[in-house]
Amino acid sequence: TSQSISSIWSDAPGHGWAVGNNGTILHYIGDWVNALSTTTENLNRIWGRDATTVWAVGAKGTVLSYDGATKTWKNLTSGTNEELKGIWGDATKVFAVGEYGTIIKSTGSGTTWTAEVSNTTAGLQAIHGAGSVAFAVGGKGTIVKYDGSSWSVVSSGISASLNGVWVGSGSLAFAVGEKGTILRYDGTSWSKMESGTTTNLKDIWGSDPNDVWAVGDGGMLLHFDGSKWSWVNSGTSHNLNGIWGTDAKNVWTVGDAGAILKWTTQ
Repeated sequence: TSQSISSIWSDAPGHGWAVGNNGTILHYIGDWVNALSTTTENLNRIWGRDATTVWAVGAKGTVLSYDGATKTWKNLTSGTNEELKGIWGDATKVFAVGEYGTIIKSTGSGTTWTAEVSNTTAGLQAIHGAGSVAFAVGGKGTIVKYDGSSWSVVSSGISASLNGVWVGSGSLAFAVGEKGTILRYDGTSWSKMESGTTTNLKDIWGSDPNDVWAVGDGGMLLHFDGSKWSWVNSGTSHNLNGIWGTDAKNVWTVGDAGAILKWTTQ
């Protein structure tokens, strides 16, 4: 595809999904193939609980779910018309976040969605969590924290917009954003890290606290080894929009003009 790819999610080295503009859905089963989409809206993020339970979100409140039994995608009623930018969940719940502080939640099978009180009106770009803690990040340095029951705004110390977040545990998380911004959370507060770049960073994913990847515009790829961030040659100049992996040796990144890249060695 020549469509811009915004997000990727994988549950195993030989299987994954990616989504992008104009309702694009791609399925990896050893090779990438086009899947039958039920929307023409731009899709911004995809996340799955397992191989047969996957959701995608996008413009105009779009939420799609994948039914592993019938192997088809279907449209869900999200209850919002705001653009949804991020989605993440665990074994019992799923959250989607978006413009004007929108957070919606679904429990159980993830078919019925209800609005959450986010306590912000900032546009939210991404969400990730671990255990009972989750963070959503967005415009003007906004970070909201989920403590297992409710959302509250926490200080980021910056005004730059944040585009991606990865939570390793309740005491470790990273967020990335415009102008090379990288923040680290230590269980108490967020602080700025030295990224070595002023390029806009779009997404972040880690296999563990000593193996974290960030991607951004112009093919930007950064790796954190537990002590510092280093530039890695991605082999592309296309803007990279999303990153996800199954383990340290199987990491995917996706971007503009249909770019899909896999990192297979450490």
